[in-house]
Amino acid sequence: MPGTYDGQIRKDAVLGSKEIKASADYQVMPIGGTLDGTKFAVGALILEGQCLVREKATKKYVPYNTAGVVDAAGNIPATHDNPVILDQSIKLVVKDDGTNPDTIFGQALIRAAVYEGQLIGVTTGFKAATPQIRYLTV
Repeated sequence: MPGTYDGQIRKDAVLGSKEIKASADYQVMPIGGTLDGTKFAVGALILEGQCLVREKATKKYVPYNTAGVVDAAGNIPATHDNPVILDQSIKLVVKDDGTNPDTIFGQALIRAAVYEGQLIGVTTGFKAATPQIRYLTV
């Protein structure tokens, strides 16, 4: 009979996680932030370990180490601040008009020991701007 409850839990897809933290001692942002949906691919899966910076003009976070978000020396430009590392994966759900919404995130690292090889977009300039994060190579 259609619509009958059978008690089974079904999932279309499961997002796996990776562990970027090398220690149980870490600190996340005291409040979350907002991802600028226009700066990511439509319907993108933003993985844990993505390096982010905040645009000063919009107060929204964008991916680091992309065009316009890194200067020639690999440093954070003056138009951006507050570098963090995303500690959760986020799937952007496309709006009816085919664009990404701005998405609120809650967990981004500001102090931790992390595995450098698990990070997305990290540069020496990003490392210099985050002195409270210790980068480990394995």
